[in-house]
Amino acid sequence: MQFDHPDNQLNSPPLRDRKTGPAEIHFTSLIISAKPQFTDEIATIITRDKRVGIEPGPHNGKLIVTLETGSLSEVTEFIDDVSRLTGVMNTAMVYHHAEPVASLDLPIEDDHVLTTTKPE
Repeated sequence: MQFDHPDNQLNSPPLRDRKTGPAEIHFTSLIISAKPQFTDEIATIITRDKRVGIEPGPHNGKLIVTLETGSLSEVTEFIDDVSRLTGVMNTAMVYHHAEPVASLDLPIEDDHVLTTTKPE
């Protein structure tokens, strides 16, 4: 995926459409280390992708990015593409979790609810 290619994921529908979307959703967080003079430009480029969220600045050479994709291969492709951008020194995955999309509509059951009482 090239960020400037017209057929890339930037024009794809949001992944939250559970009826026609992917079977899984992958939640990923990344830290992109870049030369400080390039961080604003890099942030502008990657936030064109609807799957990307970025923490507000000041960035000082580090971008904290969240990514929601339909597969792990999309995550690795994104990392590869970001790593090729001018000014990027490193792209590191900090967190990754995959969940079946259908499970996002299920109620959360918690059998381990802690209750506390105040001593008298």
